[in-house]
Amino acid sequence: MADPRKVKVLDSYQTLKAVRTAADSDAVSGAPLPARPRKKTVPTKQFIICYECGYTFQLHGRAKKVPCSKCRASLDLTDHIITGKWSGPLKTAASIHIKPEAVVQAGDLVGKTVLLDGKLEAGTVRALERLEIGPRAKFDEGSIHAPNLLVGDEADVTFRQASQWRDLEIHGTVRAAVLATGRVIIRSGGLLEGELTAEHLQVEEGGGLRARVTIATAASSKP
Repeated sequence: MADPRKVKVLDSYQTLKAVRTAADSDAVSGAPLPARPRKKTVPTKQFIICYECGYTFQLHGRAKKVPCSKCRASLDLTDHIITGKWSGPLKTAASIHIKPEAVVQAGDLVGKTVLLDGKLEAGTVRALERLEIGPRAKFDEGSIHAPNLLVGDEADVTFRQASQWRDLEIHGTVRAAVLATGRVIIRSGGLLEGELTAEHLQVEEGGGLRARVTIATAASSKP
């Protein structure tokens, strides 16, 4: 004889609803659980280098402008991309990207990081932290200034005068007499030819080094 009791059938919506209710309530008492604390978003932290006085300070969060903590100059924090002809000064505590089709005809360009992949016809480029040279970059070596240099893939750079950097990272080809006070890294596919005086040298597998090498501290390398 069939069981007279009714069998309750739950559809998928009711099943999910029941699971959510159980998850949000105490398994024993059935009482609602206290609200889960929301994760707090950690403010973005970045280091700012003042392009007026050179002071480095920390900024929490994002902004388009900020006063220097030391000299109180108003600093631009906007990234800039140059794609055509450019004439005139440009200063930012963020990045400047000079695209392959760009031609800088005049002006002093200053950024925290600068990617030079176009033509620097006149004027100067100064990176406060690092200068990156792309494969289509054209420039006079006396017109670029930076503490650290990165030579990108397929870039081929020749420095006729002795060049000095803190850190040098090579993905392409560099021909020069180099003095590095920090670290020199030759990546796979990179090549350094000439002379090298550095405190630290790292050559990855696949990297090339055809140079007279001296490993010495910056103090001992001075005449």
